[in-house]
Amino acid sequence: MIPTTATPSESFSDASANATVIQAVLPHTGKLCRSSICFGESSFNTLFPRDASAKTIKSIVTRCHALAAAFTGGAYACLELFFATLGLSEWYLKAVRASAVATIVREIFIDLGMYVPKIRTAFLRRYKPLILMGEWLSSVTVCRNTPAEVRDEFRSLHREAAGRGTRSPESWLRQHEAIIAGSAFFVYLRDADGRMVGGGLFHVSRDEGLYAVGAYDRALFDKPLGHLVQSHAVNEMKRRGLKWYKIGASAYPGDSPRPSDKEIAISHFKQGFATHHFAALRFEFAGGAER
Repeated sequence: MIPTTATPSESFSDASANATVIQAVLPHTGKLCRSSICFGESSFNTLFPRDASAKTIKSIVTRCHALAAAFTGGAYACLELFFATLGLSEWYLKAVRASAVATIVREIFIDLGMYVPKIRTAFLRRYKPLILMGEWLSSVTVCRNTPAEVRDEFRSLHREAAGRGTRSPESWLRQHEAIIAGSAFFVYLRDADGRMVGGGLFHVSRDEGLYAVGAYDRALFDKPLGHLVQSHAVNEMKRRGLKWYKIGASAYPGDSPRPSDKEIAISHFKQGFATHHFAALRFEFAGGAER
């Protein structure tokens, strides 16, 4: 099995800034199966050719879990997406047999294969005039090679919006490097005085975009800054030829444990842009369990 670093040119979707890809060559066929382990973002179950035998799949899944545990110290999480699968995969079953905690999550997506006017019809009706209003209030820059001073300006805005520093300097540096490498981009807004008032950072692979981090001037929370950033991010992802945009996970009052009011409000905002909602099984290892 060969661990490699994922790049936007890989032939599978992985929108994390820092990911490790496990590759295994199937015996007799020479075909590859792949599994991505994304740090900071849940990983996805292994992809196998249709003609892979059950014995081979079980063997490789066992090794993939062992390698994931080795990379993460035994604490990692994975998603089993319900796209076109019939029944639960060996990847998932192996995890729950090894005492992983399983929960159902819901992912919010935009289908970027649709024309932009069609995508916009899926937006909440009240979002459309808000986006137009935002164009009048702020200047928008889509940055594909962010200068260090712009990164630091956004970092300061993020700290002010959160009321404290919630991210390590290394994490900001790595996201800046992702932008320079072409696996991320940054959309930011300035007011009439040239002051940065909001922005969002998005990771991208060949096929998929991911909303990674956003920050906005708290004094302007009643203004449609986030709506404008999302609109321009969708345009940039369309320009890059991406297929899907993962906005994030949805949260509802009935979830257990109950999400905070802030998490529910953020989820409601994101859902206003969605064209699709997908259910997924998330399983998590706390570390130390025998595989």
